[in-house]
Amino acid sequence: MDSRGTTLYPGAYITFSPSYRWIDNNNESIILRDAKGEVVDRTPVVNDNESDNRYWMCNDSKWTFGVRDLEKSKLWSGYVKNVVDGDTIDVSFNTCGIQRVRLVGIDAPDMDEEGYEEAKEFLNETCMWEEVKLDVDDGMQYDSYYRILAVVYVNETNLNEKMVREGYAEVMYIPPSEFDSREWEV
Repeated sequence: MDSRGTTLYPGAYITFSPSYRWIDNNNESIILRDAKGEVVDRTPVVNDNESDNRYWMCNDSKWTFGVRDLEKSKLWSGYVKNVVDGDTIDVSFNTCGIQRVRLVGIDAPDMDEEGYEEAKEFLNETCMWEEVKLDVDDGMQYDSYYRILAVVYVNETNLNEKMVREGYAEVMYIPPSEFDSREWEV
């Protein structure tokens, strides 16, 4: 990615979200160079084989590879670009590229379980390419796979609740969630 001529002032940031794979995931580092091509900063070397929502951040001249806390009580919006399975989607946001989102409070069948294809297809038909609104869980914003945990709304319909009510998923309440998904049970 060519970023020649880009100037970052104190407090500014830049986000690269290429549409193609440009990092190999093993022993990778990002290097920042000045106009003369001299190295002015670089990240530590890491391996990232998880294809999750982690990314490089620099705060107080210290590089970290992880996720940032999302603004609480904000409704995020984006477009569904991929349905991973019956409870996970990839959403494209204007400001932070594509992020993986886990529908909080539900559990759809895994790939080797009965009902997997039906749950994934239902989610695909309901939200693929659609604009969605995300109410991110303020109690726990990410799961152990760094997926954003959220209640997803499509055309003002709570998709998490609809998955349970239509029989494609079961309630999975794990505190400290701000959402009590047990009320979605039929």
